Amino acid sequence: MKKTFFTILVMATAIMIGACGGGKTPKGMATELSNLYQKGDYEKHFEKFFEYLDDKEKEKMPEQTKLVEMIPFIKEYTDKQGGLKDVEISEEKIDGDKAYVDVVYIYNSGEKTPGAYEFEKKDGVWKITARKNI
Repeated sequence: MKKTFFTILVMATAIMIGACGGGKTPKGMATELSNLYQKGDYEKHFEKFFEYLDDKEKEKMPEQTKLVEMIPFIKEYTDKQGGLKDVEISEEKIDGDKAYVDVVYIYNSGEKTPGAYEFEKKDGVWKITARKNI
């Protein structure tokens, strides 16, 4: 259940990060998504995530409406952990048109959930192309 939740969270964050305009960095996009999650604005989080996702990744993902249906599950998990205390986002590692950002979600319960995002710059815009549980 924890891996499923984190996969969903990472995918949502990754989508939000990737769809930002060319002026945004992968770390900036990860921060934007994490802030929405931390505020409990899950609907906006998923909306942005889906917007930022690379088109090839979108084909693999359920429709945005199905992602939004997962909000009660995510809220319940977060509430059981006493809420999200903080999100640690590493420095982005950029190698040409590819970038990597590590993220750790820290809950008030002490639970830490790490993950990683991969980005690719296409037509001057960073898009989320992969996400991993660590």
